[in-house]
Amino acid sequence: MPHPIGHENQSGGRNGIDYGSASSHPTNASEKWRYLLRFRDDFSLPYVDHAERFLCAVAPDIWGALLHHHPSITVNRLFRSVTIEDMELLNHRVRQVSPNYIPPKFSAFFVLECDKNDSDFVTTARRLSILPHVKTVEQMRNFSERGLVGNPFTSFGNPGSQATKKILAVNLGYPVGPLTASPPPNPLSNIVKQLYLFPEPYGVDALYAWNFPGGNGHGQTLISVEPGWYMQHESLQGLPMEFLSGSPVGSGDELNHGTNSLGVICAPNNDIGVVGIAYDVSNVYGAQWLPGSTAADILLRAIVWLLKKSQNVFGIVLHAPLGGTVPTEWIPGVFEVLQYGTNLGIVVVEAAGNGPYDLDAGDDAYYPFPYFDVDNPWLNANSDKFKDSGAIMVGGSYPAINWSDSAATDLAKAQLLMDGVVEVKYVDKVVAAQWWTEPLTSKSNSGSRIDCFAWNDLVYTCEYGTDKPTKYVYYDGISAASSIIAGVALVVQGFSEAKLGNRLSPLQVRALLRTAALGTPSTLPSKLRSMPDLVKLKTFFDVAQQTSIEAAAIQFGVDLDADQTPVGK
Repeated sequence: MPHPIGHENQSGGRNGIDYGSASSHPTNASEKWRYLLRFRDDFSLPYVDHAERFLCAVAPDIWGALLHHHPSITVNRLFRSVTIEDMELLNHRVRQVSPNYIPPKFSAFFVLECDKNDSDFVTTARRLSILPHVKTVEQMRNFSERGLVGNPFTSFGNPGSQATKKILAVNLGYPVGPLTASPPPNPLSNIVKQLYLFPEPYGVDALYAWNFPGGNGHGQTLISVEPGWYMQHESLQGLPMEFLSGSPVGSGDELNHGTNSLGVICAPNNDIGVVGIAYDVSNVYGAQWLPGSTAADILLRAIVWLLKKSQNVFGIVLHAPLGGTVPTEWIPGVFEVLQYGTNLGIVVVEAAGNGPYDLDAGDDAYYPFPYFDVDNPWLNANSDKFKDSGAIMVGGSYPAINWSDSAATDLAKAQLLMDGVVEVKYVDKVVAAQWWTEPLTSKSNSGSRIDCFAWNDLVYTCEYGTDKPTKYVYYDGISAASSIIAGVALVVQGFSEAKLGNRLSPLQVRALLRTAALGTPSTLPSKLRSMPDLVKLKTFFDVAQQTSIEAAAIQFGVDLDADQTPVGK
């Protein structure tokens, strides 16, 4: 059983990818060594930029010598957009919700930078962790080096060389006529391309969920943390979207990722294009991740903003697909913020990373960057050094699709032809009703920390770009999978409110989504678990309404014991 939220190995020691310059001063981030420098909570230091001058005063023997040998060092705040007063507000609220949780001291988190031409600094940085007032030192990567989780697979429909194309046919195994309570919300010609909406073994069966109260996400709230969104897309018209800092800024790549994700999660039922899994959400809040900030900063800022806006954040879903090739919580400072959010009652859905890395390994052979503490496999749920943020970590797999050189047979069963062409490399990769597990190609990490999975390929959604407001694309990468699960989490909360009169806690939602009996199993159950099935989840809530959630948990094998009061730090 996982440790309760808040369990932490005090030796720390994580490494990751982060994407922002911590300094507002003009610098070339690519020419800087950058480390997250976290001091111990009992170490007093003003939370200001250029804190190195204060370090020389409080620890002159150590920091005076350090600055003498490395004069380009600067020590700046990690959380640049969150004030000390904001942090006090957070601490007051989290103690009300989770009284046994000991929150981190966010004003102890700094970014240490040094010019890259100072080659000796890397060795020095590694040694800082042994100082009595330093808790952890973690290497960061620059914004310019980022690789967002997931990129649209845009070669579908491209004429290209016909010698390299094959016809794709899909056996949906689902009636194409009206559903039991209502017809498909959009023309079938649009819906059928979104196979992830259909029944297992193909998808999560949102089509079924839409027939029942709460099954379309009604009354629920999403926080979308992305580099940007193109809100002029036709399929996003009518989405109740509000932004933390006014309209999203940027163009091109900055707006692509969020556009893809929103189409999957919550594109409205506006009779145009795609339909999101939770197409009737009541509120969507956009937290834009801009150059000059860090993932940890924008996530904490989003939580503060939400607390100031709403007195009740319990059960709200936050989607954070930010880690590139690594899990979102691997980014320095992000684990603590996500853990804080789940202790406030926010359901966090994070991407496991494109990989392909075994998160249980915890050594240099499996991670794409230097890993200081190779003996601290904190993402291995079976390790005594495991640390739990409380977030739902999503893996990905190829769809369970029957591939064929000829569409004739499958189309005779009234199924689907996806845009007419597909790359040869995908042919014979997948067998119907089975999940391809070679080892998940390069598009998903795996391991015991993964809570569930969904498609990370062929996810039909909104195309991006200011010149493509009526176009659509097949989205791939682990962001596509985490977008599907974010939509499912919103529907689960909708079912819970409709059936039980309340939302579930973050760990209760996670317990449901990771339960094999409530999903479609992977062929790697110890590394990917299962893909949630909204038919089975709806049945769970039916039983819970008739008996109790505890009785339903026993019947379906849901480990609600994991939903303990968090302890530790």
